[in-house]
Amino acid sequence: MASCSSNETKDKNKSGEDSTSITYIDGNVALTSLSEKHVKGIKVHSFVADTAINPTEDVIRTSFTITITEALLHQIKKQGFDAILLDIKANGQSGKSYSYIGTYLPELSGMVIYPDKHIVFSHQAIRNLQIDIPFRKLELPAGAQYVNLSLIAFPVSFVQDTNRIETRYIERIGSNPLFEQQYTAQLIAPALTLNQITIADYKINTQNKAASSYDFALGGSGYPDPYWQVWCGKELLYYSPTTKNSLTVKIPYSSTAFYTSAKDVLTIHFLDYDKGPFNTDDKIENITGTCAEIKALKKFKGTVITTGNITIKQP
Repeated sequence: MASCSSNETKDKNKSGEDSTSITYIDGNVALTSLSEKHVKGIKVHSFVADTAINPTEDVIRTSFTITITEALLHQIKKQGFDAILLDIKANGQSGKSYSYIGTYLPELSGMVIYPDKHIVFSHQAIRNLQIDIPFRKLELPAGAQYVNLSLIAFPVSFVQDTNRIETRYIERIGSNPLFEQQYTAQLIAPALTLNQITIADYKINTQNKAASSYDFALGGSGYPDPYWQVWCGKELLYYSPTTKNSLTVKIPYSSTAFYTSAKDVLTIHFLDYDKGPFNTDDKIENITGTCAEIKALKKFKGTVITTGNITIKQP
């Protein structure tokens, strides 16, 4: 393991034997290595962390280079697995635990993988990766906090999506990790606020796009099936119920409660739901801003979407 700079310290473990921890300093975070479980065929270089890089979210950004060999992949494939899946886990002394794959892989229909993208290795590769850990997911009190980080590699097997050849579902994740490296760091956690968004009503304007052009039905053209989503970064926080064949949504819907920092930027997507193996939901219009900025809007009048009251409260 290497980094831009390091210093080595020794202490005694409970059995009285010497144990070695190495502190890596890069960016603005000092990481102290706690323990490791390695397997031949996985090598991680320069695992570092920084809390000042992401301009739209308060996160701990981990950066590292990882090498996965063909020999290791061949070995796990003989055991019935298809690839290696990476995860980053984090937890503080209080608050909640975080898993990258537990946060970003689940979709409405299950856990979806796009092969050889980002954290999935089905072929030999060397990759430079960045994985962000949002402070809002840890729910730590504001101020100085100790956080433990773990980089973990699991064997994984897939089931093919019958509708989309490029998509596979996770069938099984191995119970024993192939690789695990643990670190600890002291960080300054931002203040968090619990929020809930309510949109009272909204309508789709048809000056620039005919209502009938949103959906195509077997019996002719149909109206859109509007709904809205709330995202923070890459995470889908909430999606509203769908209203069938309508240009207006009168029923007020409220999101589930979620934490944000003052820096975290939200995006509210207004979409037209399209069901079918070859369809994707049509984006109609977006609202983007921090909770304070969206709260100050009160109402939104865009090119296509006009809303009634948009409220953000602290439940």
